[in-house]
Amino acid sequence: MGQLRREQEPAVLSAIGVALSQLQEPRALPQLVTLASHPSEEARYGAAHGLAVLAAPEAVDALIRLSADTDRDVRDWATFGLGTMMEEIDTPELRDALAARLADEDPEIVGEALVGLAYRKDPRAIEPVREALRGDAVMVYALEAAAELGDPSFHPLLLAIRDAHAPSDSYFDRVLKDVLSQFEQRNSAEADEPT
Repeated sequence: MGQLRREQEPAVLSAIGVALSQLQEPRALPQLVTLASHPSEEARYGAAHGLAVLAAPEAVDALIRLSADTDRDVRDWATFGLGTMMEEIDTPELRDALAARLADEDPEIVGEALVGLAYRKDPRAIEPVREALRGDAVMVYALEAAAELGDPSFHPLLLAIRDAHAPSDSYFDRVLKDVLSQFEQRNSAEADEPT
């Protein structure tokens, strides 16, 4: 961690941040928070990696700032960190940061935000998931978010995706099959409930 304080080279700072994510070193938190404000996007990217594994309020705050970074890769990793890596943390500020990323120009970042909001059952994700499932290029993120939210209106959209899609052994098809199975199990359980 002393090297993190002394180092000046952005590529090295990035590598240290990424390495600290593997170590999950809470003593590095103050240095990683400082690194999150570094002028180099490469260094901020490393900070996002290191912060994403630290479930501390300061880490969440820094990732919220990074999720609005000008650099696409920094925004992506910070949004992934908030949405998925910190799945057990749920604050209004974190949800608002994820909701803000729904308007991002990058579909991967939007997907990360959808999944993060869906994990937290945030209703702001329902309509964007519905829109994503109706889109021309449905991504796995939309499938995962649909499964997490479990909104019954998603089921016919998922069936339409399956019916319009040539079967293959792709990751997308395996996720789609799993998500449809979850919806069918829910429908079956609801049908078995006494009225």
